[in-house]
Amino acid sequence: MKLRRPAAVLLPCLLAGLLAGCGSDRAELERLRAENERLRAQSGESRGRPVTDSKVLAYFAQDPARNTLAGLAPGDNLAQAHARFGQESRARTWSSEGHPITQYEWDLESGLILRVNTEPDGRVLKVAVAFADPAGVDIPTLGGLVLGRETYLTLQQRYSTSLQTDLQIWGARGLYTVAQRVPLANSNWRLEFVYQMPPGLGQGQLDRIEDWVKRQRNPAVLEPYLGEHAPYMVGLEEVR
Repeated sequence: MKLRRPAAVLLPCLLAGLLAGCGSDRAELERLRAENERLRAQSGESRGRPVTDSKVLAYFAQDPARNTLAGLAPGDNLAQAHARFGQESRARTWSSEGHPITQYEWDLESGLILRVNTEPDGRVLKVAVAFADPAGVDIPTLGGLVLGRETYLTLQQRYSTSLQTDLQIWGARGLYTVAQRVPLANSNWRLEFVYQMPPGLGQGQLDRIEDWVKRQRNPAVLEPYLGEHAPYMVGLEEVR
């Protein structure tokens, strides 16, 4: 029985045949080349290669050079966020250590949410980005980070002893999350990485994990749950 060759293999053969023919149609050759590239791209996607909306990538384009997150950083002003992203989708205000803080949120493309915390005068204290599917993005940003590629384990390896291990576990709408923070060198800023714990853990399990992390200072207990997971939210904030 003959095995049928996949299109991604047949197309290079067709291209070779067209090149060998004296009367080859250049337009047809270019069409086949384009089709071959499309099939190669689809093959990469089917293997799980992240594909990121070009509009989402554009928000982060200046980050590596300017040390920003989605083009913003602590010390910026709310007006800059409005100029970049338009009117916010929602806002809420609360008090932190006696200081009023307002958080503005924008719902952007592909499930991306931008959160900006400001003081009453509009000065930005924190910028954070959250993804509906953090494993489905591939975004270079500040500090050599590539969002979507970084996982709990790679960030542990990258930051080692500078990564704060006083993690917090809390419930929100029935979902439990873990936050890690690491100070950025030569600044009064820090990065924050937030992960969602897998569903189905009982309260007893969560209590034991929290005891190991907060009291016994052993974040290794989280590795079986979060090891290969990418953070669903990344923040850049000013340390008061």
